[in-house]
Amino acid sequence: MIDPRTFAFLSGLKANNTREWFKDHRPDYEDAKANLIEVAAKLTEEVARFDEAIRQTGFDPTMAVTRMNRDMRFTKDKTPYKTDFFVMVRTSPHFQRIAGYSIHIEPGGSYASAGIFRTERGPLSKIRDRISGRFAEWKAIVESPEVRRVFPDGFIAPNVLKNGPKGYDKDDPAIEYLKLEGFSLNHRMTDAEMSADGALAEWVSAHRTASPLVEFINKAVLG
Repeated sequence: MIDPRTFAFLSGLKANNTREWFKDHRPDYEDAKANLIEVAAKLTEEVARFDEAIRQTGFDPTMAVTRMNRDMRFTKDKTPYKTDFFVMVRTSPHFQRIAGYSIHIEPGGSYASAGIFRTERGPLSKIRDRISGRFAEWKAIVESPEVRRVFPDGFIAPNVLKNGPKGYDKDDPAIEYLKLEGFSLNHRMTDAEMSADGALAEWVSAHRTASPLVEFINKAVLG
């Protein structure tokens, strides 16, 4: 699955995040990218077995691997490269608008995830409206014993509001979920687990468990 050399490349890049080092290790990067495209193809094939939207879209695995270059326009950190990879499987490249499935590859910080971590204001409002209006359905999905077992950390979000968002009753039964500005479930894995023969099966199992969440969110966003 994840080639140990991919982890070695990322570790080296984190310790030497310069354009000169990256240029000297370009072949290592190309090998890592090839490894992840192969992983993306296998993951997409498996996800398509239980997610009809992915199956109908005909997702291109070569588009699944995130780019390395960092956007340095609005940050004081001027290191040029990201030191992790995401392999993202979803029905659109606009990953801040719809939910999907992914694996995160970072030495000591890898996981399989599903949902949507960071989204734009419009889609977020639609998701909140659907959660509030169909809370029993939402609660049955996200508080199921299987989801809690596979994703014990619960939702990971870029921000959680101190109070509820404007336009919602503070006594809304869903208020604690409405405070979230993202809805990502992460299944943490060690480097060894990510590279093991059973890694694909573990990713797919986690993604299948979270597939009702992905469907719920995308019905909110896409109608």
